[in-house]
Amino acid sequence: MNCIFWNCRGTGSKALPGLVRQIQKRYNIDMLALFETKASGEKARQRSTNMGFMNAEIVDAVGYKGGIWVLWNEGVFKIQVIEKFEQGKQWPWIIGGDFNAILYAHERRSTAQGPSTTDRDFGNWFENMELIDLGCNGPFYTWKRQGCESQIDRVLANNQSMNAFPDATIKHLPWFKFDHRPILYQTKNEEPQLSGDRPFRMIAPWILHEDFARVVKESWILNADWTILRTFVIFSLSVFVM
Repeated sequence: MNCIFWNCRGTGSKALPGLVRQIQKRYNIDMLALFETKASGEKARQRSTNMGFMNAEIVDAVGYKGGIWVLWNEGVFKIQVIEKFEQGKQWPWIIGGDFNAILYAHERRSTAQGPSTTDRDFGNWFENMELIDLGCNGPFYTWKRQGCESQIDRVLANNQSMNAFPDATIKHLPWFKFDHRPILYQTKNEEPQLSGDRPFRMIAPWILHEDFARVVKESWILNADWTILRTFVIFSLSVFVM
């Protein structure tokens, strides 16, 4: 089972459905959770049908704030939306998304003076619920803006979930024109799917793009199952195609 948790910062972009379908195909995604969709009502439902998934559960935004879409396909597993229930620690929990808070000071890096501070309420909730941070493969920071980077997007689980999915992994995917990275959760480690066996070709406009040096640097610190080729295919799709 492969799931992505992503703060997409709005769903109004015409490029978003095509980008989601590319990601779905490349990483064989079974479930996609989008946060900060900033859409509600019939408009949200119409947009969600263009994402390439069979089923959708939507929480409407309030004005232009918030909004959650959970999209999935039948066959691999079943999702049942429970409106209200008594939370019990005996259930396997997987909680992912943009928490807008950090657990440790090193999870934020900024050009501003002064040390980074953690969110005490978030830390207390994390400890009281006896959750486990699943860590990540790939670049550490998941959000960036104006000289600040932080790891505010993450996936948490409890012991029951760890026992149910002992081989689960987390990958921070490349930036896709948004300031949050998509977070890929996999119960089994799988290679991204590339179409055909095509030779690598250097495209001259790559080196003129402001993010080119960062993409090259990050490709060396990604997990072993990534390659330069995959990184540049995704880079080219997100920058020059969409």
